[in-house]
Amino acid sequence: MKKYILGIAAFAALMTGCSKDDEATTTPSAGDVYYTEMGASLPATRTTLGPGNSVIWSLNDEVSVWSDEVSTPQSYTLIEGAGTNTAKFKTSSTGVNGTTFYSVYPTTMLQSTNTLILPQTQTYQDAANFASNTNPSAAVGTDIMNMQFKNLCGIVVVELSADQNAVATVNSIVLTSATPLAGKSTLSFESGSPVLSCNGTTTLTLNCGVALTETPTPFYFVVPAETYTYGMDITVNASIRGGGTLTLTKSRTSSFTVNAGEITKIGASFVLGTKTYAVGDYYAVNGVEGIVFETSNGGRSGKVIALKDASASPVLWGPTSAVGLAGVTDANDGAVNMEKVVAAGIDNYPAFKACYDYGTNWYLPAINELLTINNQWPALQEALNGTPGATQLGDGSYWSSTVSGRNYAINYLDIKGNSATMNLSSQSASSVRAITQF
Repeated sequence: MKKYILGIAAFAALMTGCSKDDEATTTPSAGDVYYTEMGASLPATRTTLGPGNSVIWSLNDEVSVWSDEVSTPQSYTLIEGAGTNTAKFKTSSTGVNGTTFYSVYPTTMLQSTNTLILPQTQTYQDAANFASNTNPSAAVGTDIMNMQFKNLCGIVVVELSADQNAVATVNSIVLTSATPLAGKSTLSFESGSPVLSCNGTTTLTLNCGVALTETPTPFYFVVPAETYTYGMDITVNASIRGGGTLTLTKSRTSSFTVNAGEITKIGASFVLGTKTYAVGDYYAVNGVEGIVFETSNGGRSGKVIALKDASASPVLWGPTSAVGLAGVTDANDGAVNMEKVVAAGIDNYPAFKACYDYGTNWYLPAINELLTINNQWPALQEALNGTPGATQLGDGSYWSSTVSGRNYAINYLDIKGNSATMNLSSQSASSVRAITQF
């Protein structure tokens, strides 16, 4: 699920700070006048979040400013407006003049006018969740009174919870990807809009020290705005109450794209605790109840099938036309497909909506997840049969969330337990069984 919360639109009002008359006659074309103050507004999110994901400037924020006439970046420091979306900045130097102006936030990342260093280590910041001086933005313009800032990175989110309150404390979370995540990055203004390209390290660490509860806690990472073709590994390092440590790793193997100025949930959620599970075990944690059909990390994480079908009777999969069809092509992770359908409008997708209405974090399985369920069919049927309130899997066909091929064929499990496909335009109703991760 994505929230469009970043996209900075800031204006910069630079003044000499003498009298009102002096300010009124000062213009960017006056080569002998240097602008020592800057005012900036943020109608959207920048780097530190306030309540409801509103944007706020932070105490001691600094931006770097240079121009076509002043090539050495000068630091401007916030002097008014901390905790709001409107602030004033001032430099202790002579200031910057020119006809084309450039600005970068934060100054701590700027190595030169075309090079930024993205931090390899970030820090969890409670409600704000990611620290100031973490999420870079830049602006270029000829009117220094109205500079429009642009976010250079996006954000990915991982959600963690525990099977008991305070049973686990997250020490750190490490992202690993074939696509660079931090380090030396090239900043370009050639297109008329700032663009950042990272060519540094492929790991990124978030230091946490956060005690988990039964309610999922989101952890945000500022990452380059890129397509992560080979996915991403997420490793959680935690301490367990009573002693001992725990390391869990989940892999998002399919490609996904992080856009600048957006938060992207990458389908990674963890429930940390001391108990381990095997296929066929009954699972009941934090209101989630089902039967385990897949395990990882020695049984400390895995996937659960719901105790009942999500719909009392078979339903259609979704639209009968490819027009406006959500890009639900992931064959391994139905949570990714679910996020796309929710963003597109879940009411148009009956099979997905049945899983969505079943409960928080339940989703329609991808085709390979459905095939895993089929491979465990005898053990799951036995477990479901012995669980009060549960119903066994039916003899009919079951929908997956995966669409494939040029003809947009829906993948499903047929009555013989084989993978089959059905065209959108000729789809008939099938059963739906939701799954979730732990």
